[in-house]
Amino acid sequence: MRRTLFPFGWSTPTKLALVLFLSALYVYLPVFTLYLQSNGLSLLQVNSLWGILMAALFLAEVPTGMLADRIGRARSVQLALLFQLFGELLFLFGDGYPAYVLAAVAGGIGFAFSSGAAEALVYDWLLDRGREDEMSRAMGYVNAAHRLAQLVAFSAGGWLALGLTPERFRLGIAFTAGMVGVAWLLTFSLADGAKAKANDDEPTSWQLLGDGLSLLRSNRIFLGLALFSIFSLPLGDYLLTLYQPHFVAVGVPPVWLGLGMALGSLVGVIASSNAWRLERWLGPRRALWLAAGLPGLLYLLFAAGGLPVPTVVFFVLLVGSFSLKGPLFSEHLNRHIPSHNRATLLSLISMGTSLYDASMGLVIGGVADGFGLIPAFVLMGGLVLLATLFFGWRTGGDRIQGN
Repeated sequence: MRRTLFPFGWSTPTKLALVLFLSALYVYLPVFTLYLQSNGLSLLQVNSLWGILMAALFLAEVPTGMLADRIGRARSVQLALLFQLFGELLFLFGDGYPAYVLAAVAGGIGFAFSSGAAEALVYDWLLDRGREDEMSRAMGYVNAAHRLAQLVAFSAGGWLALGLTPERFRLGIAFTAGMVGVAWLLTFSLADGAKAKANDDEPTSWQLLGDGLSLLRSNRIFLGLALFSIFSLPLGDYLLTLYQPHFVAVGVPPVWLGLGMALGSLVGVIASSNAWRLERWLGPRRALWLAAGLPGLLYLLFAAGGLPVPTVVFFVLLVGSFSLKGPLFSEHLNRHIPSHNRATLLSLISMGTSLYDASMGLVIGGVADGFGLIPAFVLMGGLVLLATLFFGWRTGGDRIQGN
């Protein structure tokens, strides 16, 4: 049982998984959109908060990535949780759209600090032990902890949905802020890998950035995988803001606002934990195609559901499918990155993802406001499928393997 629950022992992957579990207990998200709408915000304004968060993430990505390679990945994760905690406190005590914007900015900066550093911590720990070929399994374990937190959070969120009041909503925010605070304290038990420490004082920050850009220009395999990863983004943040009014419109009972996400997270735990097996069964190319393209197909089925039962079923599968992609792309991308600027390069990729995510947010929000929710879901699914077909076709099996 212990080996199943803690396959890497009390190690960096395990500690990071626990940090992500505690910091992802967002019990208020199932009623996030409905609450903000009750405060007078339009769907465009609600979606803009995600866009603002992504914009802050985009602007902070490269500076925080370079800083992580200079001061250490563990310290960077500590700063990430500190900013996340600050954002939750702003959301708890603030009132009105300007306060929510500040909370989104703080959250974006926090996510920027962790986006490259957390993954680099895991890979460096494996690299020190000659186990880097286990990266997809390790990241699947870490991501599964995040999904498990969502399972717990959205189950509790169903209770909030039964009686939507400002007091109950603020109680949910306070609980989330408390768990983020505990996660922040746990980050002080993290330590950088030996090979990462050995390179801390060698290159300057601008040299780290230059090396990263040079690798993107010279390594077409790595560039292709990076573009594939960016443009096949399943746009899950915007699903989170739009599924709630869609459930209401279709006639889904309120309890499913939380329970649907909880079941989707359960499917995500299973998918993330077993993503590494997918490559063994199908091979690297087919595995990446399936992991990237499946959400696009499920978006279309979700949009076509029409009735409460199929809508919930396709929604659960859609949310769960988001967890397949990350662990697989993580292993293939990290194979091409040297240790000394791993966080910088991963942050460069995250910056591209954030730019694409932020730009799509306003488009999707505008389509939802102007044409309806169904066209917005169809647009999201179509974008994912087109990106998978285009970049998946250009990224052959030999290129994925790096041969």
